[in-house]
Amino acid sequence: TNGGRSFNGWTERKNIVGGQGFVRIFDNSLTKKTVVVKSLRFDLQNHLRSKKMWDNEIALLASFKHKNLVEMIPIPDEIQKMIPASPPNIGMKYCDGGDLRS
Repeated sequence: TNGGRSFNGWTERKNIVGGQGFVRIFDNSLTKKTVVVKSLRFDLQNHLRSKKMWDNEIALLASFKHKNLVEMIPIPDEIQKMIPASPPNIGMKYCDGGDLRS
């Protein structure tokens, strides 16, 4: 779905729901930067197995640095104010060109 929420230059462009979570794409009209925020679905946040898989994904992404992997980055404070903080969200660089399923 299209996002539409805005705060201090950042606008949520898109919100994509997946099996374990959802991805939000944010654009900054001032800096022309784009940031992706991945979050665990609300209904899975208290599910022990899903939470453990989520924590493992965060740990793995934080430890990897490779040219063929999307880099994990800090989520700008302005975006943090627009999204729930729990469980921890994953900030990632935006890579244009489709998704992993296509």
